[in-house]
Amino acid sequence: MDWLISAVFGWPAVISSLFASMIGVIKSRVIWLIAGCVIYFPFLWYLSMTPKFGFLAYLPLACLAGAALTVSKGWRRLSWVLIILVIIFNGYIAASVLFQ
Repeated sequence: MDWLISAVFGWPAVISSLFASMIGVIKSRVIWLIAGCVIYFPFLWYLSMTPKFGFLAYLPLACLAGAALTVSKGWRRLSWVLIILVIIFNGYIAASVLFQ
């Protein structure tokens, strides 16, 4: 049962969310980006309970939702920029976990 919790709230969820979002932009399918948001939400919910991030932890979710909106409008470059911002945020989280 511990593996299920770590898969939903941990880094496997983050990585699969990013892959789903990238597939959504490449194929111009909004449903993949929505799936990426749904997969990413438990990790951000857990992260928002830390005093370091708080409510700011939900900003990457807004970026992914914005990427879904931009894909639906046909603005693929802007959606890539928003996904890159999410990747940078995840890199910051990974670095702060590794170097604490």
